[in-house]
Amino acid sequence: MREAQFGLNSVDPRGLYPTPAVEILTALIAAFRTRGLSEDEAPGKAFEFLRSDVPTAAPRRQIFGLLYAALAMRAQNGQVHAPNQGMATDISVIADLLPYCDAMFVDNAARALVEDIPKNRKPPYGCKVFSATVRTEFLAYLEQIVTATSEEHRSVIQQVYGDEYIRPYHEILSTNK
Repeated sequence: MREAQFGLNSVDPRGLYPTPAVEILTALIAAFRTRGLSEDEAPGKAFEFLRSDVPTAAPRRQIFGLLYAALAMRAQNGQVHAPNQGMATDISVIADLLPYCDAMFVDNAARALVEDIPKNRKPPYGCKVFSATVRTEFLAYLEQIVTATSEEHRSVIQQVYGDEYIRPYHEILSTNK
């Protein structure tokens, strides 16, 4: 840093911050320390955890891999356009949330990528993935939710959110009432 300060050497900004692997290891050590392990025991337990089957079985990792494999298949089949940073972000978000959602609405390219996962490799989650290209199906899905909601449930929703719960959020946020 001193050499860079005086112009004797350049600094690669990537060297100033820890790598994602170091951040994960540091977070694991901190988690084990908050659960009562000593400063000497926590690193060993973190490495033991990383060598176990638990991280490999994580849904995020499996979905992430499937989506990148679908991208690789596209490239192998002649796709000319390289994925952009937006697609990398979409893959990360889908991998994080797919196991925990009933439905997702993503852009057309992200949905198409999910659809490109071979049928025999599809993750075992019931999340429906929608985009603008299938907006009719999305609206039908929403309508089904509305019609399947019992009066008892609607009553509880009304108690929690008030009489205007049925109005779309964009109307609620409007200053013109």
